[in-house]
Amino acid sequence: MTPEQITAAVEARFPGLGCDPDVVAHHLARRETSTSPEGVAEIALALGCAAGDPTALSLFEAHYLDVVPLALARMKLGADRVDEIRQLVRHKLLVAEAEGPPKVVGYAGEGRLRGLVQVVSVRTAVSALRKDGRMVGDDDLARHPDPERDPELAYLQAHYRAAFAEAFEASVRALSSRDRNLLRLQLEGGLTVEELGRVYGVHRATATRWLTRLRTDLLKDTRKRLGAKLDAPDAELDSVIRLVQSRLDLSLHRMLQTVTDEGAPT
Repeated sequence: MTPEQITAAVEARFPGLGCDPDVVAHHLARRETSTSPEGVAEIALALGCAAGDPTALSLFEAHYLDVVPLALARMKLGADRVDEIRQLVRHKLLVAEAEGPPKVVGYAGEGRLRGLVQVVSVRTAVSALRKDGRMVGDDDLARHPDPERDPELAYLQAHYRAAFAEAFEASVRALSSRDRNLLRLQLEGGLTVEELGRVYGVHRATATRWLTRLRTDLLKDTRKRLGAKLDAPDAELDSVIRLVQSRLDLSLHRMLQTVTDEGAPT
């Protein structure tokens, strides 16, 4: 893009935000893919925030940090806690790191910065709740139905609980960071498929397919790992998977609390 095009893109998206088009152009030249006008404006805003420009910081607050309460609405947090999370998100995105610029600079440029702020908000809230001890996991194989009323279930629990937990954890850890974050947003953030679609810039049908594929592949991989670990009849292994399948989200909710992802929340 020419300097004139950069200036026009920034003015159209963020009126009043000044930028040095040469600096923005230098940043764009380092990207491997083309950038939309909205992405160019995001980059200019992020660079302004990194430089401590008051106008850029004010615009970021108004256009992006306003999503924090919306992202956390389903978690039913108090107003003070939501404000605390907002401050943590602000610090996480806008304060420079020891070896580089603020994270917002790396996240900007795809036209999805608002969705990324939403992801960061949910992850930050989940992390804070864990530290408070408010998110306690459930052992899926120890929940209803009652083993005393179901001898088969009691047998499966006694023989496969530890092996299943190990296989399931390995399968969850084998997921990409992006896939785990997608599940976190739904299970811990309470986002609907429509909201997930908006976060990732896709139709709700696509988000639904992603989630269905994730759950199917996760169970298949767990079944494979369990079979490789145990010398057990296929029928028994299939019974374990069927037992968990009906309460898969509970198992995922527990396991996602133990897995920490570094880097961008995509």
